[in-house]
Amino acid sequence: MPLLTWNDIVQKAFEDAMVIQPGEDISSTSYWTNGQDLLNGLLSSLSTEGLTAYQQVRQTFNLQAGIDAYTLGVGGSFSTAKRAQRVTSWRAKYGNILSTGGRVLSMEEFGAQARQPLGESATVPAIVGADTSWPLINVRISPPPNSLAGTIELGYFTPIDQVSNFAAAFSLPDGWPHMLHLQLAVIIYGRYPREGGMPPELAANAQNAKAALVAQNQNGAPSAQ
Repeated sequence: MPLLTWNDIVQKAFEDAMVIQPGEDISSTSYWTNGQDLLNGLLSSLSTEGLTAYQQVRQTFNLQAGIDAYTLGVGGSFSTAKRAQRVTSWRAKYGNILSTGGRVLSMEEFGAQARQPLGESATVPAIVGADTSWPLINVRISPPPNSLAGTIELGYFTPIDQVSNFAAAFSLPDGWPHMLHLQLAVIIYGRYPREGGMPPELAANAQNAKAALVAQNQNGAPSAQ
């Protein structure tokens, strides 16, 4: 089944651990709440290993006339509730004027493309660039907003500490839903052991999925799913 919500991860983990049959309804059982608690525990334990889960969110911010440099993060000029890890996409709007937006450029790319005549401004930007500075990410736009400055929507990754709404859809980097449900299945099997022992392929798949993400994290920031 496609994994769309956090509860889907819990459901799939119980199925892979062979505690329930595929498609069996466990929403009114102790399995449901136990699985949710175990998933939050798994997220916490992974973060201590340097394998933090990141969820992509979208948030809208106000642009300021004549201002082309902003900071993104907790306490930044573009203020977020949690630390922003990496900005991936953007689109801007003023009234009925809507930009197509697109990919957020690296600062090197932005510097090469941000070439406008002296004093030029626009209602919506043409390009957006960002770095990966900590604790605040630097965001640049070009051309600078004119007196009709509108809003900009940024898509960025932010760490997942704990899940509060398991019915909510997630937006995780590539490989994370697969790894989480396999790791959770191994944990669940330890709580609800079956005759014959744990299937060797479950343990192997869980280990391989985790190792792939460890290698990915060592190579850079998460990529969008």
